[in-house]
This record gives sequence, structure tokens and C-alpha cells, in this order.
Amino acid sequence: MTSSTPTTSNSDRSHAATEAFAALERRLDELVPQRLDEYKVPGAAVVVIDGPQKLLRGYGLRRSRNPEAVGPDTIFEAASLGKPLFAYAMLTMARQGKLDLDLTLSGKLNELYVIDDARIDRVTARHVLSHTTGLPNWRPDRFSAQAKPLKFLRSPGSEFGYSGEGYMYLQAVIEKQSDEALDRIMEALVFQPIGMPRTSYLWSDGFEADFAMPHDHRGRAGEKWRIREAGAAYSLHTTASDYAGFLRVMLEDDSELARAMLSPQIDLSASAQLAWALGWGIERRADVDWFWHWGDNVGYKHFVMGSRSEKRAVLVFTNARRGANVYRTVVEEVLGFLPDALQQPYIQY
Repeated sequence: MTSSTPTTSNSDRSHAATEAFAALERRLDELVPQRLDEYKVPGAAVVVIDGPQKLLRGYGLRRSRNPEAVGPDTIFEAASLGKPLFAYAMLTMARQGKLDLDLTLSGKLNELYVIDDARIDRVTARHVLSHTTGLPNWRPDRFSAQAKPLKFLRSPGSEFGYSGEGYMYLQAVIEKQSDEALDRIMEALVFQPIGMPRTSYLWSDGFEADFAMPHDHRGRAGEKWRIREAGAAYSLHTTASDYAGFLRVMLEDDSELARAMLSPQIDLSASAQLAWALGWGIERRADVDWFWHWGDNVGYKHFVMGSRSEKRAVLVFTNARRGANVYRTVVEEVLGFLPDALQQPYIQY
């Protein structure tokens, strides 16, 4: 008499995965509205990718006390989620031979940024994309007509220090080198090839019909900043649907470009699990590397995380100051763990 071990067919596994994903959708449809109400966040947009399966959902309102709902194509001010897109464009230029990540950027715009500091001659695009320029996150008077030149906080390449100013420096260099404005560069290298028709670093009048307003900690609507000057570090406007397209590229593109973006450049001293690559943070969990980033402008809080090896990603946009409470809940529910990136005070400004 012989015995046989039951086998699970591909169709059975596929059916089980589909059922599990459907169950996750139901949990999110219950959980997200609860968290929005609890934390006085009017609205959110959520993307979940798990292999071939995708959830693309809007929850709540674009503006408090207004019946217009958030949808997958609602415009959010995505803030620093524009940094990975900009990094993708810079690596595309490097692949085309138009940018050397390891050549210094000096000699182009020094007088506008740093005075009497030879360390500017050592800053490279790689330093910028890995937040190792040594420059501060923002100068106090960044948006003043009388903005003072930047000063270094540390030497280039010595340690991690999150810097929006570094991204603005590289943007200015690239714009001068190419004689093109940032949004035109991004349209040609990223938005058009990937298919992101409602994405821009500038405010567009076409966004007026469907955009999410910012809100304070009590859920009260503020004024929307209609940005007319593009900033690679902070001014991205996009939708859940568009950004999901970029995530698909990060998960599935087998080119050297995508792999290079996720190659760790420097460890973050506060946690052995965390590092920074080119445009993305990296979290190491067992044998799996997860890429991640956050977005944080006044009245907007966002988070994205994904893994190429797992072919999974989650993105949450919210339109209020306490939105981090919402995205923490969603990320933990989707991934089954709370990322170290959301628990450590690791950012050194």
C-alpha cells in the first residue's frame, strides 16, 4: 500500500492568493474610514500591489464638510515623494551619458549656494541622491528673496543627513546644463514614458476640478499652495493612479537603472536595518530589502513602501496633519509588520 502527498496546483495557489487579497480589501474598506474619522483626516488614497493584483482606492473627502470624494485620480500635493521620481530621472540621464553621478557639480552654481567653503567642490550627484552632501535640509529663509547662501553641516560623503537643499542644488545644475526647466525634463524622462498624465512639479489649472485640500490637526481645511515654481525636493503633484505606475516600474523593471536606485549607499546610524540608496530609503528585514519614502508638506502626510523580490508595495496619501496615524495603520495591515522606518528617529537634519 502506498501513500501520496497531496499537491497544491498553481490554480489552487492563485485562487488562495486572490481570496486573501479580497479579504485584505474588505478589511481596508472597514479600517481606513474608521482611522480617518478617529484622527480627523478628511481623505486618503491607497494603492496596494501584490504581484498581478492591485487595489486602487479613494476614501473620504477631498475637503472637509464637502461632499466631493477622494478617488484614484484625485491630485495630492505629494511633497518628498517627488524625490524618488527625480532620482529615477537622474539615473536615466546617467544611463544616457548626460550625467556622471560621481563627478563634482562645482563650478556651475556655487555662488548661489555656498560661499568660502571648498567642500562644495566635492559634492556629486550621488551625494545628493543619497543625502550625504553635508548640506542642511532647508535654510531658514529658503523661500525669501533675501535667502542667504547655504552652509555645510558636515563634510560631503561623511554621513547621512537628509537634505532637500541638496536636491534643489542638483536641480539647478541640471536645469542650467540642459537649458530646460525641471518639469519639461521630468515629462520627457519619466512622466511620459511611464504614463503619468496627471503628474507635475507645478500646479496646473487642470487640477482644479479634482484635488485634495490640506487640513490641520482638527481636520479644518487650509489654503492650497498653487505652486508656480518647480522644486524637485517638495513640489510634486500626482495621483494614486499615476504613482502606482511608477511603483510597477520599481517592482518589475529588470534594468540596471532600477537595481542601481535600490543599491544601499550609506547606513543610517540609528538603526542597523536602515540604509539610504539613490532616491529611496532601504529597510532590511531578514532576506528582504524594502524601499520606502515619505511625503510631508503642510496638511499632507504620505508613505510608500515596496519590495522587488516580494513584488509587493503599498502607498498611502492623506490630506491632513495627523495623516501619519492613518498610513501607519494601513502599512502595518497590508505588510503584516510595522516598518522600522516608521519607528526610528533616524533622520539627522
